[in-house]
Amino acid sequence: YQMSGAVDFAKINFILRSLSTSMGHLWEDIAICSKLAISTEKEFDLKINGVDIIFIKDEKPFYAQIKTLEGTLTGSQAPRSESELSIHKNSYFVAAFKTETHWTFNSSKVKRIVGDEFWSMINLDYKFILDEVKKMIKEIEEGYYKLRLSKT
Repeated sequence: YQMSGAVDFAKINFILRSLSTSMGHLWEDIAICSKLAISTEKEFDLKINGVDIIFIKDEKPFYAQIKTLEGTLTGSQAPRSESELSIHKNSYFVAAFKTETHWTFNSSKVKRIVGDEFWSMINLDYKFILDEVKKMIKEIEEGYYKLRLSKT
């Protein structure tokens, strides 16, 4: 955008990318509020490639990579995610929110789950989380507009 002189688009793109990164970490932070889930990175300072959380289901550990929505990955990222997750016996590729976008992660080795299916597995209320996230995004948008108006 910047190379074409679309300065506002370049700024918006930067803001949205920054928000997306921060929100990706937020889903993990929310998930570990569950008594069934941990982040090895946050608990033990141990990063397991491709794994955001480990949770217990049917008395077995499950390894999950959490993305915001079904179409988060680019085509080149999907094989890496599959490779990282498939080394674990029980693993899920998670889309935190059901948005009806096209899945960019497809695998015969790793199961995909989305929205309520995931949050209910770790005993968290999807509808409550979704409602709060929607409010948060609207508040961020309103704050952006207020800031933009105050600078003009």
